[in-house]
This record gives sequence, structure tokens and C-alpha cells, in this order.
Amino acid sequence: MKVATQRYLISAAFQRTVKYLQCLAANIPPVNYLWIERCYAEKKLVSHVDFMLPAGVEISGKVLDWKNRLTSRPLKNSIIYLAAKPEFSQFIDDWRGILEIADASIVKKISVNSGLKPEFILIHKEGCSKATLNRVKRLNITCVTHEWAIQRLITGLELAPSYHPSFLWAPNPV
Repeated sequence: MKVATQRYLISAAFQRTVKYLQCLAANIPPVNYLWIERCYAEKKLVSHVDFMLPAGVEISGKVLDWKNRLTSRPLKNSIIYLAAKPEFSQFIDDWRGILEIADASIVKKISVNSGLKPEFILIHKEGCSKATLNRVKRLNITCVTHEWAIQRLITGLELAPSYHPSFLWAPNPV
């Protein structure tokens, strides 16, 4: 029997789960679970191409096919700081994993003296501490939402935060 060396994400449909986003970041193709059933029924490894799932839905609403991202790493070398209120620490953990897989550089603190100033601050929708926001404002760092990162993963493009209003994080009005 032939041994497969390629890895796949098995799913029923495209999703916005941490695992699905990690696989997009790692260039692991998503395939429908029916592929496994077909391989089992035919007792051989059949081509996965007809079972490929989309990467996701781009900001315009168009469903985008998955494409190999070996040459397109839209978050590679981006310097990002993750921010959230303490009760949303899972957001930090999830996005750290996704961004590290995508070859982004994660900085652990915002400091002028650290030598590595973040380009972007990925902020949870509920915000972060006032101290962090004050530092970000003082250092003039762009605050982005997770939608900005998701769209970069789905499209494979280095979309600027100004590309769509939903990419720029803004505090909720009180």
C-alpha cells in the first residue's frame, strides 16, 4: 500500500475555527470528509482534488477556493502584538498559535526600547487595557481586528488594514 506523505485537514465544510485557520496558515489543504469515504470504498488513495474545500469567504462575500500558499505567505514577517482584556486570554493563545504558524513575529510587550516595535496590534473585539491603548496611541501603531488576519489567510494577499473598515479596530462607543 502506498503511504501518503501529504497532510490534510478533514472537514465537512469551510470554517472559521482555530484549527481551520491554523491549517490555512500552515498551507495544509482542507478536504471534505467524503474523500476518506471514497478512498475506503475504492480501497486506494484517490485524488483529493475533487474534494477540496474553499479557503473561506472573502470580505466581499465571495467564496474563495483554496490555493497553495507556499509562495504566498501574507502574514510572514509581520510584527504583531496581541491584546485583549484578561478574561479573553484564550484569544491571545489562539491567535499566537495561528500567527506563529503563519511565520509572523509576535512581540511580547510594546516598548520603544525593545528594538522590535510592532507594526500591528491585533486587538480582541472587546478591547484591551487602557495602558496598552495609551502606549499604542503614543507609538502610532495600527490597531487591527482578527478579521484583517483572517482575510489575509483566506485570500493569500497582504491586505492593508485600510482595505476594509472592518479591518481597523476601534473602541466601542460608550
